[in-house]
Amino acid sequence: MAYFAVACLLSGALAAAIHGVVQGTIRYRHGTILMRLAELPRELVYPLSHFAIVLPMIVSWLLFSLALFFGIFGLLVFLTTLVPFMGYLMKLLEARAHNAVVPAFDAELMSFSNSALGMFPLVPVVSLGWLYYTLAPGSPQVLAIVPVIAASAVLPALLGILSVTRSPVQSLNPVALFRFIRKTGKDYLLVIALLGVTGVAIVWLFEAGSPSFLLRLALIYLVFLLYTLTGGITARHDLPEEVDIPEPVALTPAQSHEELLRERQQALTHAYDFVSRGNRAGGLAHIQAHIDNEGDPDEAYNWFFNTLLKWENTDGALFFGQIYLHRLLRQQHDHQVLKVL
Repeated sequence: MAYFAVACLLSGALAAAIHGVVQGTIRYRHGTILMRLAELPRELVYPLSHFAIVLPMIVSWLLFSLALFFGIFGLLVFLTTLVPFMGYLMKLLEARAHNAVVPAFDAELMSFSNSALGMFPLVPVVSLGWLYYTLAPGSPQVLAIVPVIAASAVLPALLGILSVTRSPVQSLNPVALFRFIRKTGKDYLLVIALLGVTGVAIVWLFEAGSPSFLLRLALIYLVFLLYTLTGGITARHDLPEEVDIPEPVALTPAQSHEELLRERQQALTHAYDFVSRGNRAGGLAHIQAHIDNEGDPDEAYNWFFNTLLKWENTDGALFFGQIYLHRLLRQQHDHQVLKVL
């Protein structure tokens, strides 16, 4: 029973989300579109109604089954299967959330770099499993499993936010989780109920002595159902269109000036390397190339000239001063010409 307690973490009652102070990811608008009863059977069989989904389910089931019989080699098979399995689930979730075509399994999912985002949901799932096995010894099973089930009830919200923002940090944001649940409303409760009923059915099969291969297939179906249902309600409520992606935080004036000085100092260091090796023209050309890429060349010329004057050997400043004077004379900045002279 403990084995299925962890496997059925996807089901349970809705937990109250805690308000935070961070700006939420999903903007909430009042109004709920409840899934019609006629749509429930279609949602339940959705993972089985597309060959592009059925094939990865069967292949994953076969590979996970083989992994149980090969010891250390089986562990390698399991890890090799887990990466594309989670990567495909993420592609499927995003496709449903954006009303896109059901994705086909491809070889790119074998690369961890292409499936890293899909692996993230394992972090809360493993954490919930660890919580259960920590609470289970020395306490009634009900006291151990109830908080885990309550916490697992926010897992669909976590996946929904992840499919829209592709940000693991935002998917763990309590405010974003609360707003996702509030926005999807009764549909979210319905998803929890469907997953709960399916999980209970799997537990019943287990206790009835069903073959282990059938139970493994049912568990894989339950995981696929979690992702397709979550993607379905995410698209139903147009949450991809309501994502609040904040603009990148701009540097403060002080930070911008500090960054500018750092880049100039780097350019000056490279120029010094040229000059110290007897290549004065190369050093001055390097400085000129940097100035040409700056937004305010006039200020850059003045800074480089005054900084070059501080070098022990002032030849660099004198030759750079000729270039600077030529520019000032063309611009008719007579006062600055006198200062440089």
